[in-house]
Amino acid sequence: MDNRAGQAGYGSGAGSRRFDAAATRPTDPKPLPAPAPARSDRGFTLLELIVVVIIIGVIALLAVPAMRLAVYDRHAYQDAGAIMQLFREARMRAVARGGAMMVSLTANGPAERGQFMLYEAVTQDPNDPNHGYQMPVASCKPPTVWSGLTQNLVDGVSLDGQPEADADIETQIYQYQYSAGGVPVAITSPLYICYTPLGRSYIATGV
Repeated sequence: MDNRAGQAGYGSGAGSRRFDAAATRPTDPKPLPAPAPARSDRGFTLLELIVVVIIIGVIALLAVPAMRLAVYDRHAYQDAGAIMQLFREARMRAVARGGAMMVSLTANGPAERGQFMLYEAVTQDPNDPNHGYQMPVASCKPPTVWSGLTQNLVDGVSLDGQPEADADIETQIYQYQYSAGGVPVAITSPLYICYTPLGRSYIATGV
């Protein structure tokens, strides 16, 4: 009985040692986190740069015609504004100075794209003949003489500059005549528009 007891005791002891070994077995290790992807320090290739430059060049070529048309439109708008201002100046100056003001218009295609000149009718002061021709004349009609010393150049607008040539800006003068049924008739000879101090206006051609 002692041997069995010893064997039983040995067996239980051995079982105890196996239990202890299982109890002290290390647990499974936790999986390590995946390493972060390395940052790419690669730059642009030569082919990529060439493609970008070509795209920029194509966009620039497409934008050039639109920009050129915008410049031409701006020149035409500025010329029209200057001509309108010249007529406004003629009317206001005639009323303010009490003298007749005449605007002459001449145009002949590309050879003369447009000339708009503002003149004032003047005469000698009978009380001061040495002062020259500085006295305004109120009438647009004869005996007022529009030539030489009896007219002073006040202002003008010329369309014969390089911007107008580049944009192909030309002036064509039309006159509406009742005899032609109100249809505009192109005028090739010079046109004159005169304003009086009373606010009246007169028109003449070819004189």
